[in-house]
Amino acid sequence: MKKTVKTLVGVVCLALMGTLLFAAGVEEEEYPTRPIYVIVPWAAGGGTDITIRGFLNIAEDHVGTTFNVTNMPGGVGLVGWAEAAQADADGYTLAALTYDLIVHSASDDETVSYRDFIPVVTIAQYPQVLPVKVDDAWEDFEEFLDFAASRPGDVRIGLSGLGGIHHQALLTIERETGIEFRPIPFRGGAESTAALLGGDVEAAFLDVPEAAGRPDVRVLVQFAAVRHEDAPDIPTAREFDMDIDFSSFRSLGVPKGTPESVVDFLRDKFDQTWHSDEFLTWAHDAGVAPSFMSGADTQVMFDSIFPAVQEALKLMD
Repeated sequence: MKKTVKTLVGVVCLALMGTLLFAAGVEEEEYPTRPIYVIVPWAAGGGTDITIRGFLNIAEDHVGTTFNVTNMPGGVGLVGWAEAAQADADGYTLAALTYDLIVHSASDDETVSYRDFIPVVTIAQYPQVLPVKVDDAWEDFEEFLDFAASRPGDVRIGLSGLGGIHHQALLTIERETGIEFRPIPFRGGAESTAALLGGDVEAAFLDVPEAAGRPDVRVLVQFAAVRHEDAPDIPTAREFDMDIDFSSFRSLGVPKGTPESVVDFLRDKFDQTWHSDEFLTWAHDAGVAPSFMSGADTQVMFDSIFPAVQEALKLMD
């Protein structure tokens, strides 16, 4: 019996020693060990899609894995953000975050909020602009407004969904001018641009990167406090005595609850990516209005924008 007990004790001790040796010799699993899934809640080919894909293509060498980007448009970004917010918070799901996420957060719909995400980096910031086809008769914003005033409710304006930043900008124009327009919603800048060029709308709200430098459109105005560096020849709304400022951003975030070590890792690697010569060269060539903001500063920006968006939404009541 004593021999049996000694044998059992010996087995247990060996097992414990083996466990300790194994633990001492094996490091914690490194991150990342597999591709990272990225949700872009807008249609393929638009400004957000192009910016995010271009940035992540360069980030792969810094992060050490591939990024699998999926477009999930619908509901002014709501479909994609809801999917991303419900994903496992393990660092293997990212989402493109734009202004309309703040809009959903400020609305009565509690499906998704910017607080469901931890910002990792802001890649670009830019004002909204209003282009028309290059061969249309309107030479400037005032001529376009005069035309719209003569046809109240008939002039069609393309925008990326009802209730979002473009819709807010349009309602603000209507309030400032007393002119009624007809909003035509699409799923993103790519569809709005196609509708504009196809003659389905007279004008369309787009981002600076989607419109600046295009030979087939004429940008009438930009909604910013000062002229953006990528659109120095385009007057601001303030130059037409309208206090209208609607600027947006393109950021990346992870679901709330993602481990701090993973967040810090991604923030560091994306910082390196953004400041690399390769990205900055690509960004300027692609015209995506690069503008860096750290994840922590992006959080501050989101918190500061939120009350202003709440006020803008009151125009829709």
